[in-house]
Amino acid sequence: MRWREEIEGGFIVILQTHGRSGTYNVHLHIIATGGGIDKNNNWYEIRYYPYKLLSIKWQKYLLDMIEKRCGSSAGDFVYTCRSRYLQGFVTYVDTKNSLESCKEILATYLAKYVVTPPISVRRIKEYDGIRVSYVYKSHKTEKIEREIVGVYEFIERMVQHIVPKGFKRIRYYGIQAPCKFEKIKETVINALKKIGRIVSGAVKIIKTMN
Repeated sequence: MRWREEIEGGFIVILQTHGRSGTYNVHLHIIATGGGIDKNNNWYEIRYYPYKLLSIKWQKYLLDMIEKRCGSSAGDFVYTCRSRYLQGFVTYVDTKNSLESCKEILATYLAKYVVTPPISVRRIKEYDGIRVSYVYKSHKTEKIEREIVGVYEFIERMVQHIVPKGFKRIRYYGIQAPCKFEKIKETVINALKKIGRIVSGAVKIIKTMN
């Protein structure tokens, strides 16, 4: 492949709206192919990616989209974000664990955000008609923390994660888009077989839990 020749990768994006405590904390989980295809449908593997660049690119594309959608009304917000976060927005890339070693864990972890509520019933410890007490594992302390809130605040925390009817929490882009993958799968099936097994596992889990 010639230097800087454009290739198209594949991405599976899962929307998660809540943090461990049930509060509103929107973020995306992304599974990406380890390469892509060129305009002639030839597959090329990517062996190196500058992960630090990802934070800058994520910031750029997100703020560009906000500017396009909101126009001048978002000017102050966009300017503040660009001037305050010079290193870009937060992105986390797991470079320690291979997909081969954690594929079942990954599928289970991501699928649960599509079919389960922000807080499971077993985490609710007390309810006296006025307050709700529940537990969660804190990201900061890595310990089990207890949260006690009023019943209406608890309900508000839960219902804010309900998405509009028809809204899809899982999206497929690039060569992972169903219509495109059907056309080129024979060309790249061997290179994408690891990703394909993860997707199949996730779909199987979702169907079972429904």
